[in-house]
Amino acid sequence: MPWVQRPRPGIPSYETNFAGPDRLPPANPNLWQGLGGHWDPTLGVTGLTLPNIAGHQQGTLTSDLWDMGQSWRDLSLDGAADAITIETGVLAGATEFTMAGWVRKKGATDVDILWEHSANFNGNEGSFVVWFDSTSGERVYASRKQALGYNQAYWTIALGTTWHHLAILFSEVTASLPAQRLWLDGTERTITTQTHDAATTGLAVLDLPTYMGARAASSLFLACDLGPQSAWNRALSSNEIQQLFVDTHAITRPMQRLFVGGGAAAPAGAIMKQLQGSNVGADLFNGSLI
Repeated sequence: MPWVQRPRPGIPSYETNFAGPDRLPPANPNLWQGLGGHWDPTLGVTGLTLPNIAGHQQGTLTSDLWDMGQSWRDLSLDGAADAITIETGVLAGATEFTMAGWVRKKGATDVDILWEHSANFNGNEGSFVVWFDSTSGERVYASRKQALGYNQAYWTIALGTTWHHLAILFSEVTASLPAQRLWLDGTERTITTQTHDAATTGLAVLDLPTYMGARAASSLFLACDLGPQSAWNRALSSNEIQQLFVDTHAITRPMQRLFVGGGAAAPAGAIMKQLQGSNVGADLFNGSLI
């Protein structure tokens, strides 16, 4: 598992040595295809800004949520006033898209939002929302607003208070396909109940802000810890979602590099010798391999 308790680490130099545009070539270039946003608190924050290493749509924190005291550097949301606002432009025009990220709930929820595209998706066609609800058993909901109604599904899943990787694919809406699919910790789960507006198909995502941890950063707050969060304007495959679960840093992991003076490439799955004993060794990657 990529979640291994580590001592409180220092600020890593990894923040300038990760894969991405104008940086190091990625080890997994397939995960950069259609990637509209990747917000990774393990790389640090700047003031109240959570950078998007895949584009220009930065995240704005309501307060200093960056937590160095957990098993990694995450965002700790209190469930009362904490949230992240993402600028417009991340998924605009997409008819199929995937949201994925690491989350740890801090307790039972009422109706609390993980991701919402728009200030209130009930009034915006072409928007979507994902939320947790414990009022009728442990459920994860995903809903997409269409012209004539909603395409909505829920899964009966007990998340507890441990870390999980959650991925939801919003498919292009047709009369026969489910509008949403969910993977928990790399495994696709069966929908418990679904409502389907088959009369409206192919409605693209509007150019709206995206919120994490609350509705419009003002209500339905979710008490949770958040790790890396990502958005794609395409449908990820099951293998790609499994890849994200197995390797926490699959998106930002650089391709194999040469040892200085060694003349040999670092083998896949090996911790590079020049990183051992430093803050960018096991502390950074939480026990996962480079």
